[in-house]
Amino acid sequence: MSSTETRFKIYRGDTKKWRWEFPYDITGVQVDFTLKKCTDDLDLDAVVQFSTIAGSDTNDDVVNGVMYITLPSDVSATLSPAEYYFGFQKTVTGTPPEITTLLVGILEVEADILQG
Repeated sequence: MSSTETRFKIYRGDTKKWRWEFPYDITGVQVDFTLKKCTDDLDLDAVVQFSTIAGSDTNDDVVNGVMYITLPSDVSATLSPAEYYFGFQKTVTGTPPEITTLLVGILEVEADILQG
């Protein structure tokens, strides 16, 4: 999978799930998700940042290269309506680790109508 840039829109408080497919067994592969207000922000200042290991989602099929990464509703509920910059990065352990940027772009968070 080559890196690409794209744009997504979600409503605050919604769950967003991304499906990744790789042409190989992804056992042990880690994918990091980072969401920032500005591309120049340090990772320490990210609005949201988490890592997912292939096989941690019940729908993952690591032997066939399929994994899901989820931005949970309780996390998106904390976001203010705005445009954010996001990135996904794959890490395969090793010395040094093999790091690949999978996807970067803009996540637009819209105000939700239904609350509570």
